[in-house]
Amino acid sequence: MHISKTSEKRYLLFFYLKDFPLQEVILALKRQKEEVLLLCEIELYRKNLFFRDERLERYVFFKKAGYDPLRNQYYLEDEKIRIFFNHPEDLTNLLTKFESLLLSFPNLAGSEDYYLLIKVQLKFYTHLDAKLRYTSKIREVVYKTEKTYDLQKKLLY
Repeated sequence: MHISKTSEKRYLLFFYLKDFPLQEVILALKRQKEEVLLLCEIELYRKNLFFRDERLERYVFFKKAGYDPLRNQYYLEDEKIRIFFNHPEDLTNLLTKFESLLLSFPNLAGSEDYYLLIKVQLKFYTHLDAKLRYTSKIREVVYKTEKTYDLQKKLLY
């Protein structure tokens, strides 16, 4: 993960997903039925010694990948754009990266400690079992992960 300050109260965030189930996602896309959904929640917290940590901000970003039968192409869509590809393997690199996410934080006190909690959920449907063997039954697959990043005071000020 990389975060950089662009202006007063504004930050750019970049991160990528490790151990992403690429093969399963590609096979789900080739099925050409339902979309693959990747949901990312980013929350800014202020640490509190005696009470629960206080959530100051919350951002939600998404990415959808699927197949468009009218264009006979695969697509990747987020809040800003929709990009088309000829093969599902071509879009997986962009699916695993979150780049240039613009975050606006409130006035952060220099004496406080803050952290980001990043939650990611991947959801798709497949005919494959956990060992990637074909079955006649469709199953919903949901992967969830979360990670906490302490924000460095020198970055925030």
